[in-house]
Amino acid sequence: MDIIEAKTFTPVYDEVEDRIRLIINLDDIDRADLMITRALIIKLIPMLEEFYEKHYSDIEADEVTINSDSSKEDSESSTVVKIDGELLMTINLSYNRDNQLTNIELISSKNRVVANFNQELFNTFIKLLKNSIPKFSWGFGFNF
Repeated sequence: MDIIEAKTFTPVYDEVEDRIRLIINLDDIDRADLMITRALIIKLIPMLEEFYEKHYSDIEADEVTINSDSSKEDSESSTVVKIDGELLMTINLSYNRDNQLTNIELISSKNRVVANFNQELFNTFIKLLKNSIPKFSWGFGFNF
């Protein structure tokens, strides 16, 4: 199993696969495309939000904004080069109280992607995933 250190995350809705394609390190040789199903996203988003609240609720949060142009691109105008994606199978989260960082592991059958997030980056990661969900076609309200 290859271990990839994540530097960037680019979630894009893949209409053909009807899944979220989470591209790790888009412009890097150590790239991985992890496919996230609707069933997994239903479990994943609340789990990430609960984990965030548990570990960062006592820390004053800075307001995090995401560039709406990049997070709400139409899939037709996207220029992301598609490579074979692997189904995301397992997600492991751990929190280090000493340095206040969250360690995340995203595991597929061939890759293990690892990253460390501070409060702001973890919050941004959650928002990026949520903004990539095709809410209407997947039957979600805009408050999901």
